[in-house]
Amino acid sequence: MVFWKNLRKNSEDTYKPGRLVDYRQNSVQKGPGIQIICDIDKTYLETEFESISRMVRIAFEDAKAKVTVAGASDFLDLARWYSFFDENASEERLPRPLHFVSSSPPQLRSVLEEKMIMDHIDWTSATFKNQAYNIKMGRVDLLRQHVAYKTLAILSIVSKAEPGTSFVMVGDNAETDAYIYLGVKLLAERQLSAAGLKTYLEIAGVESAVAAQIFEEATKVSENIRVANILIRAVPGYQSIDCPPLTGFISYFADYFDASLLLLSSNLIDPSSLWQLFRRFHNQHGYSMTNLGRRLRVMKNLLTEHQQGEELIRQIDLVLKKTHMTAPRPEDPASETFKHAPQVSEGIKEDDILRSARIWMQMIRKSKEH
Repeated sequence: MVFWKNLRKNSEDTYKPGRLVDYRQNSVQKGPGIQIICDIDKTYLETEFESISRMVRIAFEDAKAKVTVAGASDFLDLARWYSFFDENASEERLPRPLHFVSSSPPQLRSVLEEKMIMDHIDWTSATFKNQAYNIKMGRVDLLRQHVAYKTLAILSIVSKAEPGTSFVMVGDNAETDAYIYLGVKLLAERQLSAAGLKTYLEIAGVESAVAAQIFEEATKVSENIRVANILIRAVPGYQSIDCPPLTGFISYFADYFDASLLLLSSNLIDPSSLWQLFRRFHNQHGYSMTNLGRRLRVMKNLLTEHQQGEELIRQIDLVLKKTHMTAPRPEDPASETFKHAPQVSEGIKEDDILRSARIWMQMIRKSKEH
């Protein structure tokens, strides 16, 4: 420990979380619209970081050794372009901005970006965590604490957005993505003040002085910014902690077919893409037609019940007809992914948010002890 203390004496006195944010922008798109923010490890890539040996192995893997989560690239393609690419399309589509925000160090940027290119993904920006700064400051205790860094990285993207912009945020339940994304959503939609976000971060273990610096970025977020969807992948082996009312704003999904259906039901994807989506998950990702058909029938029943999604229902019927699976079956249980629609944040009071956040974070910490 003496080494780390001496190292810190030779560095700057004040810890600056902004130094962790290694941001690189590929393109610019002005004007309001939909933007996507996506995590990388365990969200886009099947990354194992549960032990030191596995983390070391990740550092030496090349792009070809990285494994894409089944359907993740198809989902991101749809989310960014609204529908699958059609060379016969009569009008040009502008892509929605796609921002990757990762807790991986920038030393992995080149190999991870090479992997994205291999998966035919184009992106607007990619942010990595400059862990060398933590080491320089002697803060090895913060190497696996990502709440401050990730919140600041996302706020720096959101604060650049024009009024009227809506965000779709995609992460996983292996760490604290849901908590981080929800804090940004509640701030953007004025259910949390900048001071309230500071307290919200402190509840998650962020030091007060660090949270105070994030407060400054929080004050830059324009009005009329929304986080339309928070989609969290339920990674096998990890527990999703339910803590109403806060977790009512979050949609957990088992795989990217369900995640795509969630965007379809929110009118963020062209319904005519459904047949190609179905084919890709069956032909390329090994999902059985029975499995996919069951989920389409569940989605159709929910849309019919809520009297919405007329065009999506029509497309579901077309797919079911093509695959001869129109008849309901006894094995069509309710899907956990679609059991409720995400709530809007209007009306929830800041004191209630912070009270629930304390309970939620206690539950998260307790779950990680087991």
